Amino acid sequence: MIERNEAVTVSLVRLALDAASLRHQAIATNIANAGNAEHRPLRVSFEEQLDAARRELNSRGRVGTGSLSGVTPRLIGDAAPGERPLDLETANMAQNTMQYQALLKGLSKYMSIVSAAINEGKR
Repeated sequence: MIERNEAVTVSLVRLALDAASLRHQAIATNIANAGNAEHRPLRVSFEEQLDAARRELNSRGRVGTGSLSGVTPRLIGDAAPGERPLDLETANMAQNTMQYQALLKGLSKYMSIVSAAINEGKR
């Protein structure tokens, strides 16, 4: 049971970190092309997929690593080209950076707890 929970937790955090990294690239591209009216702004599709996995959890009462197999952060372009305000993209970059740092800090604390449990078990 613990192994399963740990695998799901680490898998979710890994996917969220991958999505944040890809989102950072998308936002950087949007910022670089802020003055280009022909640029199709990029975004990352991830939360929608995660919501589907969450619905599965609610309907089945559990979620496993298999439920996450179809959840993959994807880079997509908006349907129509158009400029997006530079200040909006800059704010998105700052928000994404904070989310990435929070995920790393959370994963670090989780691993510290697991490490402490393992080390205490050896005594």
